[in-house]
Amino acid sequence: MATSGRREVARRILRLTDGIEESHEVHEPVFDIKDTPIESLENAVNPLVPFLPDIRKHAVTAKKACKNPPPDGLTLDESASIRLYSMEWVPHDKCLYVVLNDTLRSEDGEKVKPWFLYLKLFRTAFERLPKQHLTELENYQRAVDIGMHSLPSNHPNFQQWKKALESAKEN
Repeated sequence: MATSGRREVARRILRLTDGIEESHEVHEPVFDIKDTPIESLENAVNPLVPFLPDIRKHAVTAKKACKNPPPDGLTLDESASIRLYSMEWVPHDKCLYVVLNDTLRSEDGEKVKPWFLYLKLFRTAFERLPKQHLTELENYQRAVDIGMHSLPSNHPNFQQWKKALESAKEN
């Protein structure tokens, strides 16, 4: 039991510290999804199958786990796209959020293109989330603050994240 508890703590630390080692330079986006159509989650994940072979199965799982209709005003596909991003599975390096974040960090616009449909759905969902969810984001911030207690408050990731939350509160 202690071993699985340690694994869970290690997994959470890995997730919370994802990106700490990366460059903190601000880059211009290498892609634009504004003209990308909004598709169903099933259609949005199809282009991801070559590098996430089980993504269709996980998309179905995410969709089944969502209330229908979602209580937050999102569509079922929008809600499931957020859930899918937050899901973890084995192997960890094939989790959607891990592969997506690595792809976005690559700064290679060609690598991002297969993600356009998913990114459009996910971003639309995120932008439509009601303000009541800000409390949940604030609770998550507290958890991250605890996990990042050894980081100075002037650490670039810490400040960027704090600004993002403050901006979200204003909207």
